[in-house]
Amino acid sequence: MAMAVILLIVTGGALGWLASILFRVDDTHGITANIIVGVTGAVVSGLVICPMIGGSNVLAGQYGPFALVVSVLGSAGLLALFQVARNTAIR
Repeated sequence: MAMAVILLIVTGGALGWLASILFRVDDTHGITANIIVGVTGAVVSGLVICPMIGGSNVLAGQYGPFALVVSVLGSAGLLALFQVARNTAIR
C-alpha cells in the first residue's frame, strides 16, 4: 500500500513539473503550485475515483495499470482546471 501511494505522489509531482513546462510558468510559485496540484489530483483520483469506477483499490494494496491511468488523468484534469482558474484570476 505504501508503495502505491508513493507512486501516486511521484506521478503527480512529475505531471505538475511537466505542466509547468508546458504552460510556460517561469516563477517559482507557479512551479511549486503545479507540483502540489498534480500530487493532489493524482492522490485523490487514485484513492477515491478509481475504486468508484471499478478500478483497483490502492488502500487495499492493489495497484494496477488502470489505477495509474486514472491517476494521470485526474492529475492532468486538475492541473488544467488550476491553469484556467489562474489565468482567469490574473486577467
